[in-house]
Amino acid sequence: MLFHFLLLLLEFVRGTDSDSMSTNTSGTLEPDNDTLESDFDHHCRLLLTQSANSRAEGWVMELCRYLGDLPADVTKETNIIDWWVKHADIYPTLARIAKDMCGSEIATDRQSWLGADKFKHLQVLKHAWHFSISDHAATNSVTVKSIDILEQFKELLVHDGEMEHKLNASELVVTN
Repeated sequence: MLFHFLLLLLEFVRGTDSDSMSTNTSGTLEPDNDTLESDFDHHCRLLLTQSANSRAEGWVMELCRYLGDLPADVTKETNIIDWWVKHADIYPTLARIAKDMCGSEIATDRQSWLGADKFKHLQVLKHAWHFSISDHAATNSVTVKSIDILEQFKELLVHDGEMEHKLNASELVVTN
């Protein structure tokens, strides 16, 4: 969803005329022709014009850099919030947008029908049952890991069985 928003934002930026934006900002900052402008006022006006233009270019360049970048540290299991926290200094504007997007509510109308009383009851039940509810996914993953470890020793088990069979066969021959 954030990616689609950023693409729309980039299309909007490419569709606007950057020259008209810069003339509008500089036009509002121009002094009257009737008054004399001091060096300080002239310097302040130049700084304001430059900052207005650099802010407009800054987030556009940031968006282009983000869309052109292919981060190697992103996988299916990546925590997107942590990723944006780590990369907030590289993409400050986009990090703020991501923070706003990730903080938006995800509850549907149907989920909000619960009401305060039912939600309160569910929270009390969750707290009461917290220790008695087992996490079957975690239990199964531990079991799968132990089975995977045992698979490595399958050949040794077969070899031990063959050796035991040969040992028993040799004992039978000696006792006859």
